[in-house]
Amino acid sequence: MQLKGLLFAALFLCYAASTYAQQTNCPMTSAPEIAVPADTELCVGQMFTATNTIEATGLPDTEYVITDSNQQAGDGGPLILGADDDGVFSPTDFGLTAGDAFCVTAVAFDLEQVQGVLDGILTGTVPVLGSCCAAVDFAIPQFCINLAAMGITSGSDIEDLNELFLLVDQFSAATTTFSAQSFIDQLNLLNTTAAALPATCGTDALPLCYAINLNAQACFTVTGTGTLTPDAGIDTEICDGESITLTVTGGTSYIWSNGENTAEITVSPSSPTTYSVTVANVCASGTGEVSVNVLSSPNPSIVLGSNGTLSALPIDLAYQWYLNGAPVTGATDQIHTPAQTGDYSVEVTNADGCATISASIAYMVVATEHIEGVEYFEVFPNPFNDFIDIEIKNDNSETFYVKIVDIRGEILQEQEIYSTGSYATRLNVANLPKGIYLVQISNDKGQIIKKIAK
Repeated sequence: MQLKGLLFAALFLCYAASTYAQQTNCPMTSAPEIAVPADTELCVGQMFTATNTIEATGLPDTEYVITDSNQQAGDGGPLILGADDDGVFSPTDFGLTAGDAFCVTAVAFDLEQVQGVLDGILTGTVPVLGSCCAAVDFAIPQFCINLAAMGITSGSDIEDLNELFLLVDQFSAATTTFSAQSFIDQLNLLNTTAAALPATCGTDALPLCYAINLNAQACFTVTGTGTLTPDAGIDTEICDGESITLTVTGGTSYIWSNGENTAEITVSPSSPTTYSVTVANVCASGTGEVSVNVLSSPNPSIVLGSNGTLSALPIDLAYQWYLNGAPVTGATDQIHTPAQTGDYSVEVTNADGCATISASIAYMVVATEHIEGVEYFEVFPNPFNDFIDIEIKNDNSETFYVKIVDIRGEILQEQEIYSTGSYATRLNVANLPKGIYLVQISNDKGQIIKKIAK
């Protein structure tokens, strides 16, 4: 039985997956320790990538052993499912399904050392029996012949722990399944009974070194895939021209029907729109939707009346007038008479509560003043079309300046006239658009302004 224990240990190196603390058998070596992730649930098919918080020292190779927490091996320990050479795998790679639990443990070893010992057994010689294979046959009949049938004719044919596990299943007579304890026992048996074979059978490479910390395990439960029920919020409505922020919960990744991929999106539809969103996490996905109804907003405008008032359109809604961007206190009627010069706009609100502010118009408020010696100043007709007549009666002969100004204060026409006591003239104003205008006469004694409309 010593030869059989020797073979197991030579072929399997060290294995691990139980509740034992750190174990090493060679000086100047230490075990790696796997990082334990915050999320200990893995979906069926989800990839896991192992990382180490502590790397091994003194040993060149590290692989990861996976054990089934819900199945017992022949010795009662957690069942070994296999090993992964780089620690990147999914539960399905080891036959795990929803509801299963497993642990991952990092183990360090020297694969080249194992290969050297196996080469010694396959090619070495001993007195009397001739070959080391013949010596091993006393423990495991036709050992080397069975290895050759499996394609193993040299140590280089063993490339990772999984290939060693297959050999354990093939040649163990004690048990057909293994746990950490049974492998550690075999390895320790090798290192105490190495003298059972001569050094010519590869035992000069012993002991086979390993390092493992079974208290440093990453353990997981496997969850199944399913359907998520995302919450995209209740259906809502906005006014035309407004935007709204939509938020979905219930996943970790998102794809909206408008192409955005965040949990929160801001949209500004011009017509009623339903937004769908697909959410997913590592295990499941689902689709939700939310509708945004778009209410019509008013399209306000301002009409300048012939009497100098401002009228808001459309009618029969709610109004708030603004002067230079600030609301005018109490100015909530459809028609407003400006009291100050400035830029006027109006906010119109409809029955749905949708409000829009109009474009602003400039408005100039002027006072009609007095010119000493002028008894009469009239401009007619009012309203006018193509011509206006101006008449002045004054006490003395005087020069006056006549200006036609729009409501914004821009001078459109001007001329100088001389009145000897009575003056009348006709001006062609056919080119003026419809609107409110001011006709001003002035000299160094003052001014008089008349408001007219076309």
